[in-house]
Amino acid sequence: TDLLEEEQDTRNFAFASLIASRELPHGHIIESSDVEPRRPFVGDFSARDARVIVGYKTLKPIRKGEHLMRIHLCPSK
Repeated sequence: TDLLEEEQDTRNFAFASLIASRELPHGHIIESSDVEPRRPFVGDFSARDARVIVGYKTLKPIRKGEHLMRIHLCPSK
């Protein structure tokens, strides 16, 4: 079936995982601008988790473009 443009945007977002949008040093507190969605979904956090991980602290440096994993982050809330 053909998808409408609006439906494709939703589908792309739904099947994306979060990556670091820039280099994140050890001990950095995650802000919304630090992450972005990227397909395919291969990390531990889906694009829908973007708001959830804001405020988490990095446990190690994370390279720009690296998929975020649970072992990278510690809730600091």
